[in-house]
Amino acid sequence: MALEKQIEEHLEILPNGNIQIKQVTKILDDGVVIATNIHRSVVEPGEVVADKSKRIKDIAGAIWTPALVAEHKAKKDAAAAKNGKGPSV
Repeated sequence: MALEKQIEEHLEILPNGNIQIKQVTKILDDGVVIATNIHRSVVEPGEVVADKSKRIKDIAGAIWTPALVAEHKAKKDAAAAKNGKGPSV
């Protein structure tokens, strides 16, 4: 009985700059999948990605221009103001 853990990372970049992350963790016993766990998350432009994978850091660094981050923050602040909440940080 040889247990093995495999982690797959699937990424989707949305038009607004959000990066959707789907992490699939599989446990295999002699090459046969015996358990699967799926975790989904999203990182938004300007969000800290220091704890994310190198792929996510590279993508964020390439597509999150200062203009995109500022536009994203402005849209979030406008939505928050409309809903009676303060600006984002």
